[in-house]
Amino acid sequence: MQKIQASAAVLFFLFITQNGTAQVNDSTNCQQQVELLKKELRESKEEYRKLLEATTVVVVRKRETENPDNKPHTIIGMNMTTMLSRLVPFGNGVPLAGPTSLMFRKRQGNKAFRLGIGLNARNEADVFNASLRIGVERQKELSKHFVFTRGFDGILATGSFNIPGFRFNDNTSNFLGALLSLGLEYRLDKRITLGTETLLVAGFQNTSGSIFATQIVPPLALYLHATIN
Repeated sequence: MQKIQASAAVLFFLFITQNGTAQVNDSTNCQQQVELLKKELRESKEEYRKLLEATTVVVVRKRETENPDNKPHTIIGMNMTTMLSRLVPFGNGVPLAGPTSLMFRKRQGNKAFRLGIGLNARNEADVFNASLRIGVERQKELSKHFVFTRGFDGILATGSFNIPGFRFNDNTSNFLGALLSLGLEYRLDKRITLGTETLLVAGFQNTSGSIFATQIVPPLALYLHATIN
């Protein structure tokens, strides 16, 4: 009986030992597999980060190359109507071409700050105007060559607006107000455009007394715009 009990005890001890060893081996294998998975995840994450950085750099460089207009640049516009009229047969050389003679714009992207100056005079004493306009502008690409512009300016002027049928009461009056401009430009190349604009003007005119007045300036002027930097 004692021999049987001893044999049974030995068998039970062997069973427990083998089962425990199997469990330890299984646990070790699981830990090793988990560590391998963690290592692969870390390597995959690092490769993804490098790939993302490389892709971002390529996209940014491509945008900078394809969109140079994102950089600030200065544009000078000159009213060419008077000069062109001298080249046209039977032209009088001094047409009424609107209140603005020179336009300076600082553009970045599709937005611009602008400053316009006007000074026009003829031998006749009743035709004179000087003006200063300051405001902002936005543009929208209509096609490869055509660009639509709209802007808003404050304007200070004296004399006429240098347009036919000027209907303010006194050609020597002073004017303070605002204007809305709607324009169209034709792009000859990346740096040169031809354009014109219509102005909707409203403000206060100082004659015998301050009165509120409005004026529509049709697209009389032809501007030559050149980017200088």
